[in-house]
Amino acid sequence: MGNPFEELSAQNQMILDRLDRMEKRNLNEHYLDKDEFMRLEPAADYLGIKVSTLRSYINKRVIPYHKRSTMIYLKKSDLNEYIEQGRVEKKPRFLRSA
Repeated sequence: MGNPFEELSAQNQMILDRLDRMEKRNLNEHYLDKDEFMRLEPAADYLGIKVSTLRSYINKRVIPYHKRSTMIYLKKSDLNEYIEQGRVEKKPRFLRSA
């Protein structure tokens, strides 16, 4: 029989690896849900901007939103579309500066 502390360490590492895989799977499933509605703060975090900037975009109708009573909701697919609209194509190699 081996060292019990080494066996415990190996078992702990196996558990940590399994938890890490489960966490990554849950995160991937969360980001795949494109029809999810978000409130202002999570949507601003998702875009990496301040809530005040997001409010400005909403007021200028830059990003579509849904409103029920006084609550504003943003669809994750609309946020993804907004991000995609900012795509910059790379230049062909012969047009790049040396």
